[in-house]
Amino acid sequence: LICQRVMRDHGKYVHVGQPFVFQERNMHRLITDLKNELFGMKYVQQFAEWLDHLALPAGDVSAQTSFIYSEMEVIAWMPSQMYQAGQAWIRDLEKVL
Repeated sequence: LICQRVMRDHGKYVHVGQPFVFQERNMHRLITDLKNELFGMKYVQQFAEWLDHLALPAGDVSAQTSFIYSEMEVIAWMPSQMYQAGQAWIRDLEKVL
């Protein structure tokens, strides 16, 4: 969702299509997997609406993505690990770019 939001500001699009590879997965406990997905299922619509109404500053993709992760701190239901991981990812990207 974050990628789609930033790309939209730059006139670009995210395309999701058929998988290019087959992944042989290990055994899963389906109930555990479902429990791990419930948070995202509960809040995806609210997060998408929040992103849609967020005014991004002028800048490149990296700067705008960094801005989104910093703004996520104000979302009461957002676990801090979510935006902290995003901020760490951006810092890592900036080191290699």
